[in-house]
Amino acid sequence: MLENELGASDVKNALRLGDIYWKAFLKKMARRPWVLKFLKDAKKRGIKIAVVTNLESSIQYKKLLRLAVADLVDFVVTSEEAGIEKPDPKIYRIALDKIGMMPDDVVMIGDNPKEDAVGAKNAGISFVLCG
Repeated sequence: MLENELGASDVKNALRLGDIYWKAFLKKMARRPWVLKFLKDAKKRGIKIAVVTNLESSIQYKKLLRLAVADLVDFVVTSEEAGIEKPDPKIYRIALDKIGMMPDDVVMIGDNPKEDAVGAKNAGISFVLCG
């Protein structure tokens, strides 16, 4: 937007606008009603939970804290860490390595048929679409 308006990059204001955007985004985002109970039940049963997500780690950590689920997640694998994005199956393999499990032993629960379902399938992981 700044480049379109100014005809050049404006790094200082781009960072400022990015901060404003993420602050507003985090303030407005909401946890789906079933998520907290699901995660707590999974933890009680000894089920390991790994979040596999695109974008940079700091933003995703802020989301987990804002949604009050960070303490219920065992591992986070971001595209920033992995060097690739979903649906590349490598990002799912990194998560499998972290939790010490095989594809047949886990289920990917996601909300994006393209990124989540395709990536899980290509990594040999069962997939459940939630909305």
